[in-house]
Amino acid sequence: MNKNYFRLTAYYPTEDISCIIDTYGKYDEIWQFSAYLVKLKFKIIDVAATGQFAYGNIPPIEEKSDQFILRACAKGKVEKVDGVISINGRYYKTYR
Repeated sequence: MNKNYFRLTAYYPTEDISCIIDTYGKYDEIWQFSAYLVKLKFKIIDVAATGQFAYGNIPPIEEKSDQFILRACAKGKVEKVDGVISINGRYYKTYR
């Protein structure tokens, strides 16, 4: 997997929605991805690059794209518990 594969979990308080979003190739640095969503008023719960998380039951994106890929979403704020983030049965684990 390329170094610019990132996974981010965020909460959008205006609509009370949490989501897991992947991007592969859109940004060169992880901070660019999170900064963009913060600008849109999302609250960042977790952000990780390749090697900092296990994919869990959410398979990786295979091809680079200039798009975000929504992997899971649900009403309410999700919490990270023992490094695991789970939304609607979709989960992954961070190593930090």
